[in-house]
Order: sequence, then C-alpha cells, then structure tokens
Amino acid sequence: FGRTLIEASDYDIPALGYVMRYRELASRLASRLDAQSLLHDTLVVGLAVDAQTVTLRLGGANGERMLCARLVVHAEGTPGAASDVRVFDYRQHAVVAEVRPNAPPGGRAWERFTPDGPLALLPLGNDYSIVFTVPPGRAEHLQTLSDEDFIAALREQFGRRVDFLASGRRAAFPLALRVRRRLAGARQVWIGNAAQSLHPVSGQGFNLGLRDACELAAALGDSRDDPGSAQILDRYARRRWLDRSGSMAFTDGIVRAFSNDIAPLRAARGLGLLALDTLPALRHFVAKRMIWGARAWP
Repeated sequence: FGRTLIEASDYDIPALGYVMRYRELASRLASRLDAQSLLHDTLVVGLAVDAQTVTLRLGGANGERMLCARLVVHAEGTPGAASDVRVFDYRQHAVVAEVRPNAPPGGRAWERFTPDGPLALLPLGNDYSIVFTVPPGRAEHLQTLSDEDFIAALREQFGRRVDFLASGRRAAFPLALRVRRRLAGARQVWIGNAAQSLHPVSGQGFNLGLRDACELAAALGDSRDDPGSAQILDRYARRRWLDRSGSMAFTDGIVRAFSNDIAPLRAARGLGLLALDTLPALRHFVAKRMIWGARAWP
C-alpha cells in the first residue's frame, strides 16, 4: 500500500538519472579515445608483476604480443570464480527487454516491489527498458512466451498504472552480489563491476563504477612519479571503502527486505515507503545517497 515519489526538481538537478543503450554508450566512449590506443579482439592470457612494471601477454587474431605498464586497471566486468571474490546468490534472474507503453513515459521511471523481486521501468525515448526480476524457473518460462503472453505477464506483475502494447527481444541473466575483498594489489587495481557486481535494484551498480573511475583518476592525478605505487593504490582503496560498502549494503538490504511475501514484512515495507513519501527529510536522505553515493552529506 505504500509508495514514494522522488522528483529531480527537489534536488536542483535536471534529472535523477539517464538511460541509454550500452552499444551507444560504448560507441560514444570509443569516439573520445585515440584509435591507436585501442586493441580490438585481444585477450589478456598472462600477467606478470615485478617491482617496477606489469607485463601483459596478449593473444588475438594476429598472434601474441607483450605489453608493459606501471599500472593495470581491471575494468573487465563481472569477476569470475576467484579466491578473492565472495559470491552471494540471490536465486533470482533479471529478464530485460524494451517495451512500448500505451503512452510516452514522459521521463518518469517506475520501480515496483513484488514477492518475486523488483520490477523496474526505465524511460528510453518513447519506450521503457524493463528489468523484470523473477525466480530462475520463471525467467526461463518468460523467455519462451509469445510477445502477447509476455506483455500479459508484465501487466499482471506491474499493475494498472502503465499499460503495454508491444515487446522487443528478451534476455535473462542470473543475479548475485559479487565482491572482491581487495581493490588494490601489486601494480593492479579493480574498479566497477570487476570490483563489485550489485543487484540492479535502484540502479546503483553503474553509478558506483563511475565513482570508482572518478576517484581513481583523481588519485592517479596526484601521483608525481609512479601511478602504480602501493601507497597511491592503498589510499585509493581506503577512500572507496565507505561509498562501496554503503552502496552494497543499501542494495542488498532492499533485495532481502522486499523479495518475499511474509505478511509482517509486507506491512513494514508499506509503512517504510509511506514514511519516505510523507517525511521529506527522510526521503531526501535516501535520495541523495542514491544520486551521489554513501559519502553524500548531509
């Protein structure tokens, strides 16, 4: 029964967030780089560290080559199985698609909490990009449905506030919290999803990765001689602790509190959302941390 409305105008900003397709983002980023600095279709097949440099062994269509650097920044995405990575499986899958609503979104995003998990509608032009969180078995079922039956399932899960007319292609992926214990090692540092992969609820993972990159750039800008020095990397890791741990705790807490159908928790959730809507100071406290991270104060 509870709901909360957060408006960008309350924080003197043009928008609470922006939505774009990954391929468009990657294309824009690549256009800002020197083309000669990019190696396409290349895989790191080996890495060796000594006191002064990191030596990378690269493999690809053109054979192997060696590359030396004073610092390697790992930004390759979700970490795989490694002794330094902790994994907390949510036993949920996200089904993603673009859907056409019966009326343009008008810049408004929705997030509805259901017993299966959160359902997010993110405005993307005249469409919505949706993140439909469900148990793994239901995710498989949703992918086998016709577009018409998928739209019917989406209507049933979301309710009557928005209607849907058509759906694009669907994809699904498992959801887990993956946390790398140490952000910095010998002439190496991990940022973004390579450092921590969050549940997509409230859309915090990408924001956190951007702040990782921003703070690392600032830390390296302060370095006079050696960007891979242990002192610089350890200081960066310490500075990221509060924002990182706060963002992970926030998203993990929402998932665990909202992804069930226990009656007392249902009532508590509704009261919590109602409190956010009726108490501006509390709403602003939460919203500022979603916008600027755990270090936002006051």
